[in-house]
Amino acid sequence: MQPFELRGGGVLLAAPTSADVDAITEHCQDEDSQRWTTIPVPDERGHAEQFSSQVVDPGWESGRHLTWALRHPEIFSSEMSMQMALGTERPMIPQQIDPPAQTRYRRLLDPHFSRRRMEDLVPDIRRHASALIDKFVDRGECEFDREFAVPLPCTAFLSLCGERRTQERIAHTLKTGKPLRN
Repeated sequence: MQPFELRGGGVLLAAPTSADVDAITEHCQDEDSQRWTTIPVPDERGHAEQFSSQVVDPGWESGRHLTWALRHPEIFSSEMSMQMALGTERPMIPQQIDPPAQTRYRRLLDPHFSRRRMEDLVPDIRRHASALIDKFVDRGECEFDREFAVPLPCTAFLSLCGERRTQERIAHTLKTGKPLRN
């Protein structure tokens, strides 16, 4: 089977080629890609070359394993200012910007959201989840958003902010929608 493109809804999918080896290599340096996919760690350029020649090409030739890549950031983009207004003047970083700017921000942010850093938070998040559940378990019901789904991730996020006073200020703003004044 010969590779072909799929277009629709502003998205273009096409088979990755040997010309994509550098981009594949760069993408595979991402911790999330390494965690949630079967790429080799550490991933090197040779792995991307091997992927292209030994997985993508034979998969298309046999028609049994079709590999696709999103193409053209001008067609499909993370820059969502046109698609989604979130009430801010600037894009949410790094979610709403494309490479190479996104890559620079990810390099700054990734150490703070590394797998090890997140794993260090797990015991406290579990304790907090249990404490929240303990507040309503005897009732046999809860108002899920108010009693669990909102406070748990908010508290987890606030734990990344360090100082207790900073956490209190952010928690107040999240709860009331108004900043806490000095």
